[in-house]
Amino acid sequence: MIDELLLIDDDEITNFVNRNIVEPFFQNTTISLFYNGSEALDYILSNPSVGYLIFLDLNMPVMNGWEFLEALLPHIDKLHLTIHIVSSSIDPEDINRAKEHPLFESFIEKPLDHKAVKKILK
Repeated sequence: MIDELLLIDDDEITNFVNRNIVEPFFQNTTISLFYNGSEALDYILSNPSVGYLIFLDLNMPVMNGWEFLEALLPHIDKLHLTIHIVSSSIDPEDINRAKEHPLFESFIEKPLDHKAVKKILK
């Protein structure tokens, strides 16, 4: 169950655009924006019973997407997370690394668009 959608990207414009892309699909869902993994991690751990759908960038300051994913692992049994990586990286190593991570759901190449959102909702 999705109670809240989190957009985690250090770029303000990207978060603005992504919010406009997802809003029509999640009209009755709270959408929260975070500009680094650390802010999002603190938020999630302070609200562990919420079901989160997360769109996560990999390259961010403070705490990047990889560090965010690793920091969540010790809490995986207590959290309700669906994580989609949204990245401009087309590096096969990043894609393979993501696929091997237990919290990985899908890898979406930026920019996020309606077609990608429809695909994950199926």
